[in-house]
Amino acid sequence: MTLTIHYALGQLIDIYEPSIWAENWHWFVLAAVAIAPLSLVGAFSHHPTLLGLFARCVLPAGALAEALMIWSISPSYTMSWTFKYADYMTAAVLLCCGVIGLLVALRSYRSYPSTQYKSRRARP
Repeated sequence: MTLTIHYALGQLIDIYEPSIWAENWHWFVLAAVAIAPLSLVGAFSHHPTLLGLFARCVLPAGALAEALMIWSISPSYTMSWTFKYADYMTAAVLLCCGVIGLLVALRSYRSYPSTQYKSRRARP
């Protein structure tokens, strides 16, 4: 749905040509294929187990991978400085969000056993 909104708004404000739908059909296929595994990851992310920790680390790890991908592809010299700047700023934001996300996921995993233990002891 987000992909459809992205392309529709881009076409509405004349950023994209009408051919954008046919040129990027592979993104729609990828979204349809990836929705089931990502839904399972989301379902497992609430579990206080090692599997839950892995599931909570998927999104931050993806942000880190995307940041490294942006930085590893050297920008073309024909690109304007605004595009280069946007790429580097995007990579920096993704890097920060990925690191913070991993730290939050690890912290929440470490806090699970202690909160469950306290709640069991507090019961009469």
